[in-house]
Amino acid sequence: MKCGKELKTEQTFCQHCLDVMDSYPVKPDVHIQLPNRSAAAQQKRSGKKRPPASAEEQIGILRNRVHALVLLVLTLIMLLCVSMAAVFYLLDKTDVTLITDGQPAVTQSEQCFT
Repeated sequence: MKCGKELKTEQTFCQHCLDVMDSYPVKPDVHIQLPNRSAAAQQKRSGKKRPPASAEEQIGILRNRVHALVLLVLTLIMLLCVSMAAVFYLLDKTDVTLITDGQPAVTQSEQCFT
């Protein structure tokens, strides 16, 4: 359990970990609580594993993933195009002239009032 080895018996620690722990003795008055294996952990170990998918099933799973990724990429591209169009529209709507020759930028709406 300490080193992560799967133990087939009901032991808590493997033999190597027990040897290492023997070199670090614990004082007699220290309370030690060892973990107990729950029924769920025991059942998980003895549970049947799903057989690997056949080649045809794997192809179907991969096709579904590819279709989902293509749909995601197309959606992102469309969102990018719409946001760029909105930015260009808003920039064109404000009609800000560029600063040239050290003159401040003036919009057309400000020119009408002067």
